[in-house]
Amino acid sequence: NRAGAQTQALAGAIPWAERETRLANEYLALLVGQPEYGRVVDLLWALYEKHEATALLLESVTAQVQAQRHPSVVLVLGHLLRKSGDLKKAAATYEQVLGNDSYKPVALQSLADVAQELGDPLKAHQWTGQLNALLPDTDPRKVDVLLRLGTLALSAQKNEEAVKAWEQAAKLKPADFQLVRQVAELILRAGFPERAAAFYSALADQGDPQKRLDALYDLARI
Repeated sequence: NRAGAQTQALAGAIPWAERETRLANEYLALLVGQPEYGRVVDLLWALYEKHEATALLLESVTAQVQAQRHPSVVLVLGHLLRKSGDLKKAAATYEQVLGNDSYKPVALQSLADVAQELGDPLKAHQWTGQLNALLPDTDPRKVDVLLRLGTLALSAQKNEEAVKAWEQAAKLKPADFQLVRQVAELILRAGFPERAAAFYSALADQGDPQKRLDALYDLARI
């Protein structure tokens, strides 16, 4: 029972104002509806931390998971474990969601994030590669995933793979001047000046005089 679990989690050491109880329930409902790691997790955690009740929050969401095992609630538990600093347990929790197609992208993103926080860039590269393979080119997350995949590949000395990921990111949004310029810079720094020059040359054909000037300046540096 979701409401029961939420009420149980409010039994902290410091009394809760009615507004705070309502906020806590709203934050939990928001997270279950859209289980992304970010500001709502921070707000929820801070609220329970203020009342010295973070352990009870974890206990109540764990009970919820055991009662219904809904992938969204499992992800929320993973996020809270991650927020608490228990990264290995968070990763194990996220892995439980990989079998659900709807929530798999969030689980893979979360696993990549946790792997990086654990200082395991190879594992982060593996999870990000799986996420990239899963997302269609039309997905709004695709460009950021490709940029990250390239950076992780480069750190693993997989320079060619890195450049290919960055090139694909630029091709998805060829009209985005800042993105294409960023990709060209990444490729140049990775040691591929000719492939970077191809992007700078395309940017130099822009109609905007300032953008053309910027691109020509970049070309002159190669």
